[in-house]
Amino acid sequence: SQLKRNILNTRLSITEDALKSAKAKRLLDPIEINETYSRLAAAWYYYNKDQKAYDFAAKATQSRKYVPSADWIAGLAAWRMGKIEKARDHFRKLSQAKRANSWMRSAGAYWTARANLKLKSPQDVSRYLYAAAEYPRTFYGILARRTLGLELAFEESPLQLSKNTTETLRSHAASRRALAFLQLGKQHEAKQELKRLIGSIDGNEIYAFLKLTEQAGMPELAFRLGARLAAEEKQETQHPSTNRGIIDTALYPIPKWQPNGGFEIDRALVFAFMRQESSFNPNAKSPDGARGLLQLMPQTANYIAGTRNFRGKGRNQLFEPSLNLELGQKYLGYLLNHNYVEGDLFKLATAYNGGPGNLGKWERKITYNDDPLLFIESLPSRETRLFIERVLTNLWIYRARLKQYSPSLDTLAAGQWPQYESLDKLENASGSDVAENAKVR
Repeated sequence: SQLKRNILNTRLSITEDALKSAKAKRLLDPIEINETYSRLAAAWYYYNKDQKAYDFAAKATQSRKYVPSADWIAGLAAWRMGKIEKARDHFRKLSQAKRANSWMRSAGAYWTARANLKLKSPQDVSRYLYAAAEYPRTFYGILARRTLGLELAFEESPLQLSKNTTETLRSHAASRRALAFLQLGKQHEAKQELKRLIGSIDGNEIYAFLKLTEQAGMPELAFRLGARLAAEEKQETQHPSTNRGIIDTALYPIPKWQPNGGFEIDRALVFAFMRQESSFNPNAKSPDGARGLLQLMPQTANYIAGTRNFRGKGRNQLFEPSLNLELGQKYLGYLLNHNYVEGDLFKLATAYNGGPGNLGKWERKITYNDDPLLFIESLPSRETRLFIERVLTNLWIYRARLKQYSPSLDTLAAGQWPQYESLDKLENASGSDVAENAKVR
């Protein structure tokens, strides 16, 4: 609608006037009006206009049952203004909103716990931390679990190849061809055959094909099948089930690809970015032209490599996994050492997604009171906010899958900025027990 376009184009005052008009009241029902007020509130919040943001968000909470985002923006605006009791009320209502997704409910519960801590109501802190912890595959759910001292368990449960599995695979002509291609060492051809089938299989067939993709080293297809299982069982961000281990193993695969020259950045961090950027698809290409597993822009690849090899047709070299990972991890290393980042994982993810220039600009403009979580939730780019939370969630889960500790998670649970700490190098230098005992910096 025109109102949404006005907000996107930052015509906020025009939108305010339009919402008050008789035409808007005639064309929009109360829920649509309040949804627009919530969008308007968010826009003002990201412009650091907290009172305006709060006023519009509070107005939109009249439809909170259908517009849970209104309580989120109202809570954040009240928090930044120091009105912690009001913030707590809005966050609490968000944590109970049935139409909010698991990520929003866990966020509402965690911020309610934070508000109770500030208001010196310790008896209510753990209650809402446990509420957030009910969603153990979300950013705030994992953070709540660590704050409570609960284990971040990864239930690895690879599927076993059985006679029934083989019979299921041989019941499809395409999968028979895939098996034949794999025996000949033609993985690309096998993958193309399996891709054609994935959308049409169901039930126990999914498990059979999942086993094949895991054994054949096809993380992209394993991830897609795991996502289907998670969606069908509604388990990805909710309570564990008997299939939790199978789903976890599929959703967080360990790719066999290696960067040219080997890993210099921890595998858990590289896999975390890879999962978010490309879902393990080496042929992924964004509308902006980013390519490959780590979605590198050709100009970034040229800069990092110190060449011009990735111009014109040379850009397609970035689809080659080993090269993409080599340049991608070099870029991660470059950003980690950048003076805007200095090893901070939140700022690393911000710079990777939005560019180091935007990171510097946002740090200067937003109000976050040196609060790491408020920093994320005050960034003006929704894409970047989601990117940070998903990459960190991926990182912590991969640490668990690789049986590594998560010092950055402990640091953040203590209210400090999460720093990158290489655990792979510690393991390689001193044995696998070192990472288990790694201390938080």
